[in-house]
Amino acid sequence: MRLVQLNVHPLKSGTIRPVTSTTVLPRGLADDRTWMLVDGDDRLVSAREVHRLFHVVADTPATDPSVTAALRLRAPGHPDLLLDVPQAAPVDVRLFSLHLRARPAGAEAGAWLRSVLGRDDLSLVWCHAPEQRTLQPGFSRPGDHAAFADSFPVTIASLASMRRLND
Repeated sequence: MRLVQLNVHPLKSGTIRPVTSTTVLPRGLADDRTWMLVDGDDRLVSAREVHRLFHVVADTPATDPSVTAALRLRAPGHPDLLLDVPQAAPVDVRLFSLHLRARPAGAEAGAWLRSVLGRDDLSLVWCHAPEQRTLQPGFSRPGDHAAFADSFPVTIASLASMRRLND
């Protein structure tokens, strides 16, 4: 087996960000799915329901060394938005059926995303404590955890599998 590409999604369901190297942490790849969009009920909003989310480019210093903040958001026709790591008190959020806690990124981030995506109930949160989310027993070891990835900290796919999926 040969590794041919590394990708991360700093913003869950945002544009894929290729990286040439990364650090594998207990919670997964560094900067992968640590930010998430939620609706007015604090539930995950993904590109499955808001397809324009695929066009939101979220970069960190790991995905673009010119980024000087924790996160830079870009979208066609909108000014870039630079965000620091949120310091707000954690709030309850839902990732599918999971009840988690995350720090809100603030009003400016929410307003930017609402403008870009055309929905008035959106806000951005950051996973400050990925260890809070344990993984499915039988498929993990005690202590395994992840931020906002769907199931597991790292996903590996073969080129043949990707071709078949794309077909």
